[in-house]
Amino acid sequence: MALRDELVLPSASTHSNIRRREYAQSMDAIKKRLQSQDQVSLALDGWTSTNKLAIMSVIGYYMDRNWAFDEV
Repeated sequence: MALRDELVLPSASTHSNIRRREYAQSMDAIKKRLQSQDQVSLALDGWTSTNKLAIMSVIGYYMDRNWAFDEV
């Protein structure tokens, strides 16, 4: 039962398909931006939440040809 009768909730498979498509589009955009870069620095971070869920993040940094700093 939805809070609003006109609200249609997508199925789990629809959500999964959307996530896969968004992931692929994001990865393609990142790869395209990084093709012209000579070097990328990576920053890694890891921690555990209070409910014992292990989490890791990876961030890539680079400077473009004009010495402008950017984050991927």
